[in-house]
Amino acid sequence: MSQSKSQKALVVAFVLAFVSFTSRRASCQTYDFAAVDQLLSASLPALGGGASLLLAQNGDVVYRKAFGDLTLDSAVPIASASKWLSAAVIMSLVDEGKFSLDDTTGRFLPTFTGEKARITVRQLFSHTSGLPTGDAGCLGDRSTTLAACVDEISTLPLIGPPGAQFAYGGYSMQVAGRIAEIAGGKSWRQLFRERVTEPLGMSRTTFDVLGPTDNPRIAGGAISTLDDYGTFVRMISAGGTWNGRRVLSPEAVADMQADQTYGAPIVYSPYTQFASLQPALAATRYGIGEWREAVDPVTFAAREVSSQGAFGFSPWVDLRRRLAGVLLVYTRLSSAMPIYLELKNRIRQIVPERSPDAAVWILPSSARSPGIAGSFFTTDLTVASTVATGGAPTTLTLKFLGPDRDGRSGPERTYTLAAGRSLFLRDLLGSAFGVATDYGAIQIASSSSSLAVLAQTSTPGASGGTYGQSLPALGASRWTTAGTSASIPAVREDEAFRTNLILANATELELDVLTALVAEDGAVLGERRYRLPPLGMTQATRVVRTMNVGVPIANARLVLSTATPGGAFAACASIVDPVTNDPRTLLPQ
Repeated sequence: MSQSKSQKALVVAFVLAFVSFTSRRASCQTYDFAAVDQLLSASLPALGGGASLLLAQNGDVVYRKAFGDLTLDSAVPIASASKWLSAAVIMSLVDEGKFSLDDTTGRFLPTFTGEKARITVRQLFSHTSGLPTGDAGCLGDRSTTLAACVDEISTLPLIGPPGAQFAYGGYSMQVAGRIAEIAGGKSWRQLFRERVTEPLGMSRTTFDVLGPTDNPRIAGGAISTLDDYGTFVRMISAGGTWNGRRVLSPEAVADMQADQTYGAPIVYSPYTQFASLQPALAATRYGIGEWREAVDPVTFAAREVSSQGAFGFSPWVDLRRRLAGVLLVYTRLSSAMPIYLELKNRIRQIVPERSPDAAVWILPSSARSPGIAGSFFTTDLTVASTVATGGAPTTLTLKFLGPDRDGRSGPERTYTLAAGRSLFLRDLLGSAFGVATDYGAIQIASSSSSLAVLAQTSTPGASGGTYGQSLPALGASRWTTAGTSASIPAVREDEAFRTNLILANATELELDVLTALVAEDGAVLGERRYRLPPLGMTQATRVVRTMNVGVPIANARLVLSTATPGGAFAACASIVDPVTNDPRTLLPQ
């Protein structure tokens, strides 16, 4: 249903009575990092005379600066920050099915026998293998090969049963590197180039810190730059993608960030020495190639992950702020650690947490689109300020997130809403965004959490009047986040009704959503995975049939979840009468 010019004029006049508005495109967030500049400038003596720092939020660089003797192009040995890069090689092979994290050394390495043959790849890359903690012997021998070095490691006595203790060291990852060579059919140098540096454009990062060798130090032998490693952590922050290319699966990134030590006693951790600076450091747990530096106290999901090196090189990802950082220095970790901790404290004060965000809502569905039997659905939107009259006005931005596409570049319209007043937008997609025919989700970002947001989508009926459905916008507390699940009950698919599912990505990460159909008796009837682009939405029409489940189906429920680190999505479903095309709203519980 389209509006006449006079109707549109009335709508605009109504809106202008209460709000002022401007159109704008999304732009990179800016912050005042003066406190960071001051800290790094004052800390140069302790940092060896030079430092550089890169910060990126949602993939966009928000800070990039060098101090003292180091430049933005400086390349330095990164020591144990190599572990994170090596973990990416391992997990890319897991993604391809070359091996699993629970495959054992005995499958690949005949010199590992007895108890040593039971060591898993997971244990090798989480310091729980039982191998010694030292970094001596063949690890520094550039004249030998990785295969020969691992044969030598196989003769070392275990310090405990596999999985029984956490003991940080380099031997275990050297073994995993050799397994990668065998399973991948190529040298570590080739695997690293093809799976990490080439896809990410990290042209100055290699494992030849002391020159070319066939025995790279998997846990500590890389050299890198600020921008190269900055690209890597931005990929991790984006859930495994870079420039639209999938480097690691969301499941791989989730495994890297999960606690892989399973509560094993900590026998040796380099963080123990820093307990006086931050007591919780001594108990820091490990994932795959990275530290779980901060965790949620309730869910135990990682909030910050990192992989510091002995020379102070410090990369990290703050999942709550969607922030990736690299502090490049070349000094002792003991000198850099107090500055690193203070640096992150200052950054946390400058950059607010982005998730959960009480001032962002997702309306999963809106339309300006034809349906069956001559119907044409349009969506009206009402936004009400619940602030008492006389309070501060609210600035809100609506962004249109079209179907099956990256919504970050979607059109936006910004409004200022007076306290206690309401904004009504008839035919939202047509009047606000100039859409002729389309459908999609709407993101509502507000300077205040005190809003009530409701959409009504309807069509004129064949016999007069209208019919349709109402749908509330869903705030962050009603999104489904990584590590949680939501259920939509009363799903039905038969001659009388069909069920359509709508999923809307609430984040600027590429997101995988797993949908399971569960029968009345609890049996799982089918599953399907959906991949949503950043701020993208999709509609699964006749969702039951997309899972190849036989019909009729009644009183089933959809169980929705995501394994994407930092991921969150909004969802809803509709039961539709195919005769009248009348929808009934189902919301997740």
